Amino acid sequence: MPGIIWFEVERGCRVGEPSRIRPRWPRWLTSVFPASVSLLVIGYEVVFQVALNPARSTNLFWFEVIIFGLIGPTALWLLLRQLARNATTTEIAQAQITSLRAQESYLDSVIASSADAIIGLDPEGRIMTWNQGAETLFGYRADEIFGQMPTALFEPGEAGQAAWAAVQGQVAAMGLVLNREMTARTCNGREVPVEVTYTQAHDAEGRLLGGAAIMRDISQRKVLAEEEQRRARELAALYAVSAAMNQAFSVEEALDTALTRVLEVLDLDSGRIYLLDDESGELALVTAQGSAQLLDLEETTITPGECLCGLAVQGGVSLRSVDPARDSRIVREGCRRSAMHGCVAAPLLGKDRMLGVLHVTARREGAFGQSDMALLRSVGAQIGVAVENMRLREEARRADALSTLIQEMHHRIKNNLQTVADLLSLEMSSSPNPEARKSLRDSITRIKSIAAVHQLLSLEQLRLTNITALARQVCDISLHHMVRPDRRIEATITGPAIYLPSKQATALALVMNELIANALEHAFDNGQRGHLAITLEQDGAQVAVAVADNGRGLPEGFDIDSRGGLGLQIVRTLVEKDLAGVFRLETPAAGGSRATLTFFK
Repeated sequence: MPGIIWFEVERGCRVGEPSRIRPRWPRWLTSVFPASVSLLVIGYEVVFQVALNPARSTNLFWFEVIIFGLIGPTALWLLLRQLARNATTTEIAQAQITSLRAQESYLDSVIASSADAIIGLDPEGRIMTWNQGAETLFGYRADEIFGQMPTALFEPGEAGQAAWAAVQGQVAAMGLVLNREMTARTCNGREVPVEVTYTQAHDAEGRLLGGAAIMRDISQRKVLAEEEQRRARELAALYAVSAAMNQAFSVEEALDTALTRVLEVLDLDSGRIYLLDDESGELALVTAQGSAQLLDLEETTITPGECLCGLAVQGGVSLRSVDPARDSRIVREGCRRSAMHGCVAAPLLGKDRMLGVLHVTARREGAFGQSDMALLRSVGAQIGVAVENMRLREEARRADALSTLIQEMHHRIKNNLQTVADLLSLEMSSSPNPEARKSLRDSITRIKSIAAVHQLLSLEQLRLTNITALARQVCDISLHHMVRPDRRIEATITGPAIYLPSKQATALALVMNELIANALEHAFDNGQRGHLAITLEQDGAQVAVAVADNGRGLPEGFDIDSRGGLGLQIVRTLVEKDLAGVFRLETPAAGGSRATLTFFK
């Protein structure tokens, strides 16, 4: 329709952006109508003047052209342009109003659904808005709280007024309150830690329009912070105890330093540590630190089951007393002397036994809560494990020293036996009697077999001998002393590493020496290629040793009782008496002879 301009607001336009508002018809149409009128008037005047009424006055012609053909359309163009501008301004204003209403609705929705309590105050400081978060936090409905002062949300009376006055004072000084931690009170009287942010609104002339307070429940955060703080204290205490125990040179020094660190970290007034004496069965005082008024150093021993410490040791659990003067479990006078303190007895637990007790006291109220009890249990366990480890290290050092002494003893015995064997060798070389030389040679091999046992014992860290290695040494000694260079005798030793105590190893060395010597002396013919097989086996605690040869075998109808020589008698006596075993001598189907002995470790 001519003369009327329609405008349309683009989707997504924002307040303050008129360029996003465009007319429904192009802007050039606002000049088409005035131009058309001007051309129509001027054309009409020319045709009327020239063709229809040439006699009309020229002045009248120009007057009508200027007035109706130029000035009139120009005035019409100015009017239409102004109308278009007014329409655009109206559309912009309507778009801004629509946007503001949408923003207001969005903010109202956000505020109403916020989990935090968002509270609006009027210029007099009374509550005028109340969202769902505030109702959830405090329990008041909006109609119950409207018109009241914010002091109703804090402690009643002067305490609540002082809390809100502190908030207003900070606003006056700094312009706002940001994340101030306070204690709010719900409608049922429950105290809730909250974080308050408060600001005030003013108009252009500085007049107060009201204020807004945001309150956030930080109960969970407080719990997490307290848990983190408790864990930090526990780690600090455990680290202090561990460092003190590891740096000390003795158990007494370690406990003294550890107790000092525990009192410092946990802010306690006094403490004592008792260790359980295995011989007397009583708890003996090792160290005491802190306030002399809370310590009774004359009571140096406690019987398990007596007083709080004795009961903690007897039951293996930590015990607490908030008023020792009235606690029936407290029977010692030193512990009942002061009623203005609490105490805890925490057992010192090793890996599998009770080691002692840690007794600590504190004058401050609420010193021993659940977290403190858990911490003291952990400290007691840490001290117990550290004490047990220190004792084990001390025992290990003593065992190492004893092992070194025993090894040196075996080494000296081996040297002495070697000296005796050397003296007998000199005597054997100078003796003209063959029987005497044979007897001396047998004695030398026996002595060197015993010396081989002590040689192995001097090299082993344990007080046990590897009899498989011992068999190799005994066999080498016998082959060296009893086999002439022109004889070809080989020996093989097979079997796992089997360890025996020194007494059994010495007896077995003599047995193997006699059996090997007997085989070398009687089993092989001159020029025969001989072979000895020594086999060692172990089945649980039972040990079996076999010495077999491929020689001529046992004589027909051989009986060890009637025909056995001195060597076999020695073997039989050692096996049955010293080893408590069984000895057998037989001829296998493949030939040769086989001696077997079985015994238990």
